[in-house]
Amino acid sequence: MERGYKLMELGIIRKIFIFIFILAFITISAASAFLPGVPSPEITIKADENSTAENFFKIKILYEFPEGFHQTHNPDFFKAEITGPDIFTDVKTTYPGGKKEGDLVNYYDKAVITLSIDRDKVPPGEYNIQVKAGYQLCDENGTCYLPGSYEEMINVILKQ
Repeated sequence: MERGYKLMELGIIRKIFIFIFILAFITISAASAFLPGVPSPEITIKADENSTAENFFKIKILYEFPEGFHQTHNPDFFKAEITGPDIFTDVKTTYPGGKKEGDLVNYYDKAVITLSIDRDKVPPGEYNIQVKAGYQLCDENGTCYLPGSYEEMINVILKQ
């Protein structure tokens, strides 16, 4: 009987240890986003309402990366999207070429992601468009930092 209690105690201790480990990992991960020295790019979002190429209007997201850092092409983290209004559902994303290094494509200094929206699928009018730009920078040693994002509302007037 005593042996059963000891095994139960070990199981409880193991669960407590795992819980503390997971809690510490989450806390450290969340806090590192606010630590000094964690890089973020300068991001500029602009709409080209007068773009007539292929009947699309374009939103360009310019990323300027800090010296000593780069962005790897990973659409899970390096991405741009329209998060509102819901009328903008059919959006084509175009990534720049980048520099091929082994199996990776990396972007240094600057990169532009272009979002293209078909004018035929959106009626003319004035729109406040919420754009979200995601990133995950890596340093020269290959250490990649936690992903981040930047959101901005831009005003666009779509004419006929």
